Amino acid sequence: MKKIFALSFADARNVVRDSTLILVLFGPIGVFAFLRFVVPLIADHLAAERTFDLWDHCPFIVSFMSLLPSMLFGLIFGFIILDERDEDIISFIAVTPLRKSGYLSYKLLASVLMSFIFFFIIVYLSGLITLPIKYAFALAVMVALEAPMVALFLAAFAVNKVEGLAFSKMLGVMYLAPFVAYFVESNWQYLAGIFPPFWVTKAFLAAKDNTSLSYWVFIAAGLTTHLGVIGLFLKRFVDNQR
Repeated sequence: MKKIFALSFADARNVVRDSTLILVLFGPIGVFAFLRFVVPLIADHLAAERTFDLWDHCPFIVSFMSLLPSMLFGLIFGFIILDERDEDIISFIAVTPLRKSGYLSYKLLASVLMSFIFFFIIVYLSGLITLPIKYAFALAVMVALEAPMVALFLAAFAVNKVEGLAFSKMLGVMYLAPFVAYFVESNWQYLAGIFPPFWVTKAFLAAKDNTSLSYWVFIAAGLTTHLGVIGLFLKRFVDNQR
């Protein structure tokens, strides 16, 4: 427990001293505020002025926005890992009882826990949709896995924080997959299944429609894809540390 508190304090200090990370940290709160207060105003305005029912698309909007806190938490921990690698902190930790495995496990599990909690905040406190609770846990786990995936992507491929900022922009390509899942009706959409966020949207919409069989198929495919990608990034990161 003392080790966890020490690592948590160090992470908080890293965030506080970096204005970029402070802005990213408040991102999940901004996402919730946007869904809770702005989207209803836009939906009511479009319904009154443009005869467009945005409420019908709220399940997709919530499914996509639920991914953003996980991505942001992943960016935070990814940048912290890059910072601590640049400062040789990881090399120092490697010779302590915590070791690199304990250090990395803490970073990844912390990002998962924060993302898992925020999923329920986004889905159940935004007031935009009603998602059957029986589907929420597996969905929350899959969404939470986005965070370590993003963190490991930065840590595995970026040499330093400057490169990390550049690589973070590349993540935008991956987050086009939910739009393919929602707007493309043909089976060609499944080509986007190589990107893990695709399966989040498919499972989310199946849960909203209460189609249990499709939901569990999409959950299985999504968890497999997420864990596979995380495994590849983890191997790359570990190889880079040797």
